[in-house]
Amino acid sequence: MKKMKMLLLVFLTGVVLGGCTTSKLSESYDEELLKEDAQGIVNMICNDEYSKVIDKMSENLKTQINAEQLKEAWQPMKDKLGKFKSINKEELIGNEDLATVVEVVEFDNGKAQFTITYNEDMKLEGLYMK
Repeated sequence: MKKMKMLLLVFLTGVVLGGCTTSKLSESYDEELLKEDAQGIVNMICNDEYSKVIDKMSENLKTQINAEQLKEAWQPMKDKLGKFKSINKEELIGNEDLATVVEVVEFDNGKAQFTITYNEDMKLEGLYMK
C-alpha cells in the first residue's frame, strides 16, 4: 500500500505541474509518438525493465522514485494479473504543456490502467498504475 501511495504521489506531481486540465492536446505533441512511447513504457514494466523506465523519466520524477521502488509497486499487481495479453484502450489527454496517455491493458487474470504523463521533451512527469 505504501508503494501505491508513492506512485499516486508521483502521478499527482505530474498533474500539479500541468496546472489546469484541458482535454486538448498541445500542438507540441505527436499523437502517434505518444501512443507508441506509452506502449513501450507498458511493455518495459511488464518485462521487468524498470531501469529503462527510470531512464525515460524527467529529472524531477527521478528524484521521487527509483527502479527498485517501481518494481516493488508493480510486482504485486503483476503476480495477481498474470501474463500480458493486449492493450485494449488508449486515450490522450492534454494538460496545458503536458500530455497524458491512459492505457487500459488486459492480462490473463484481469485489467490494469497505466496513466503516463509526458512533458514536451517526451520525458515522464507522472506514472500511475492501478
